[in-house]
Amino acid sequence: WVRQTDARSADNVHRFAASNEPALWLIGLVVGAAVGAAAVLFRHGINAVQWLWLGETSERMIDVVAAQPWWLIIAAPAVGGLIVGLFNQFVLTGRRAGGVADVMEAGARGGAGLGFRNGIWSAIATAISLGSGASAGREGPVIHLGATLASALTRAVRLSPMSGRVVLACGTASAISASFNAPIAGVLFAHEVILRHYSIRAFVPIVIAAAAGTLVGRYFIGNVDAFEVANYTISTYWEIPAFALLGVAAAAVAILFQFALIVFDHSARAIVMPDWLRPVIGGFC
Repeated sequence: WVRQTDARSADNVHRFAASNEPALWLIGLVVGAAVGAAAVLFRHGINAVQWLWLGETSERMIDVVAAQPWWLIIAAPAVGGLIVGLFNQFVLTGRRAGGVADVMEAGARGGAGLGFRNGIWSAIATAISLGSGASAGREGPVIHLGATLASALTRAVRLSPMSGRVVLACGTASAISASFNAPIAGVLFAHEVILRHYSIRAFVPIVIAAAAGTLVGRYFIGNVDAFEVANYTISTYWEIPAFALLGVAAAAVAILFQFALIVFDHSARAIVMPDWLRPVIGGFC
């Protein structure tokens, strides 16, 4: 019985070593660390652009903005919009920066379809946009940046489409983990949005990538929470129906917000003007 158990164990180890699982785990580690470093650089890039007009790199800047003259608050997003508009017009493919939708499309294509050069320029353009005051978040751009680096590695080592999707998910998980100090959120996002299912084969490399990205982010930025959530307690079970009502109300607001985005997008596209001018008007508004 002992000899049979040893033989089965040796056979399992041999088959594991002969598969591409160890290599995929190693790639997940490399992608996680590299994307984590890129996410840190992206965040510092936003802060550097912000410092040019506010003299402050902190993200807690309401009091700093309130102390600025009115013309600077109007001019900074408009000037940033002009630079981004020129990027859209002459540099970026499709005349826009990349986002999560592009990463989802790349995931459906086995990790392919994200150009390295366009991805880097897209990150630079969005860093300028966010740093100059655009009313958006860094989650979409940093996910696209992480996926771009992962896609480049997929092409370099010539991975199969199935492995390419896993590596792409590793890049997105690391990007979220490093940027927001949220490794669990990164793992869940990679499975639910990029892979669109939970896979035992993909789980380990994605977790490794998320952990590596988190460590890199904590080393350079610090172990700080991106979002502060107060400590709430439930005093009575009668509050639970209120939570359900809140869920319905939040869903309605989210749906209305999505429709508002679509309406404004179509309305803006109907206005004939040079493409480089659109971000200027948006920044001015």
